[in-house]
Amino acid sequence: MRRFSQLGAIIVLKPVVIIKTVMGESKRRKDALGEKYGQESYILPWLPLTKSQSKDFMKWTTRGSWMGIAVLALIWVTVLFIGPAMKWWEVNN
Repeated sequence: MRRFSQLGAIIVLKPVVIIKTVMGESKRRKDALGEKYGQESYILPWLPLTKSQSKDFMKWTTRGSWMGIAVLALIWVTVLFIGPAMKWWEVNN
């Protein structure tokens, strides 16, 4: 609580706390959405994929692409270094 003195008068300011009722907001949202309340939303209205399915897809494709890069690097090292070192073949420059 703050006190200000101005021209001999004392003004007392009390802090104002605004509390948003979370329960009321939830009920309004539930009434507005109806059966869709609590369900995930689709990425596009005409595409039956949810946002969590999209995240899973991105996770797996990213993992797969890194595995592909690793396999490509392993093949490159084998062709360029391991094969000639084991006398399996010669690399022509």
